[in-house]
Amino acid sequence: MEQHQRAGQVHKWLRVLDDRLMSLTILDPAVGSGAFLLGMLGEVMRLRTGAYEALHGQTVSDLLVHEWKLNAIERSLFGVDIEPTAVELCRLRLWLSLVVELDASRPVPPLPNLEYRTVCADSLVDFVEGIAIQDTRQSTNQTVNYLGDLDVTEVTKLREAYFGAADPHDKAVLRGRLLDAENALLDNWLGIARAELKKNAAAQRRLDRLKDQLRSPDRVYPVFMPGFSAPEVWQQGGWDIVIMNPPYVGRKEIPQRNPASVDAITRHYGG
Repeated sequence: MEQHQRAGQVHKWLRVLDDRLMSLTILDPAVGSGAFLLGMLGEVMRLRTGAYEALHGQTVSDLLVHEWKLNAIERSLFGVDIEPTAVELCRLRLWLSLVVELDASRPVPPLPNLEYRTVCADSLVDFVEGIAIQDTRQSTNQTVNYLGDLDVTEVTKLREAYFGAADPHDKAVLRGRLLDAENALLDNWLGIARAELKKNAAAQRRLDRLKDQLRSPDRVYPVFMPGFSAPEVWQQGGWDIVIMNPPYVGRKEIPQRNPASVDAITRHYGG
């Protein structure tokens, strides 16, 4: 009886482990070509495989592994990099990870759209042209301009639908609706910021330029905005794991490497 109870407890905790792994959120804010995200994907798969085999006494099928990977790429793995080429390489490696175990005799399932899980942005600062676009330094889920108080339901719902869209027509329609919803969200957010800067005409003009940049179709952002890029994670307090190999640059090298960022970095870190 005691042995049976212990086995029941082990099975209970294995199911808890699997549930936690299924909803785990991981961010690499300097993702490069995605090596760390792929490493974390491998760890999640290893642990879920071990839990499944212990619970069911059988080997995990390739189809189930593919399903787990798809869930992890949609809901768990997030990457940011300032270099557009690095972001594209990261997406490619995530796509390849989805097809590696599939039976070559079967058609490859449609690959997901990763534009809202790996984004091109600067994750170092909260300032653009001297304007605090958000405040990720003081609190995990608040922004200076109250993006957290705006309704992100439509954006989140459309992004989930867009992730798995495969039909070209459906994808184009969803993409258009999503851009409209994102632009409306950004307009509301920056409208609040503009009202706060009503006595500073120069700052308002800078904000208008930023608004045009954020609304551009290429979606390359001057600042990583977690409340905008991943509101479903940010509103719950942020990511469970943040992992990265940052680009190590000495303090004296920053003005030579990226002079445009000196003011923003000074404002963000106080020196």
